[in-house]
Amino acid sequence: MRKDYKTWLEAQKYASNTIASQLHRVGRVEDNYGDLEGHFAADKFEALIELLRYSSEDQRRNKPNPTK
Repeated sequence: MRKDYKTWLEAQKYASNTIASQLHRVGRVEDNYGDLEGHFAADKFEALIELLRYSSEDQRRNKPNPTK
């Protein structure tokens, strides 16, 4: 995660609980899939988005959710 992400969120005037939630979510993604900066540099998140793709139709068809 970029070191300035929290500062950017604060500059956008997000509430402190929203900032904490966003930092937690980004941390969880990075814990499971690696550094987001690397994913962006590699393919602008295309491969990561494909890994995370799971639709309501997938759920209706009882497909297992492949995300970590």
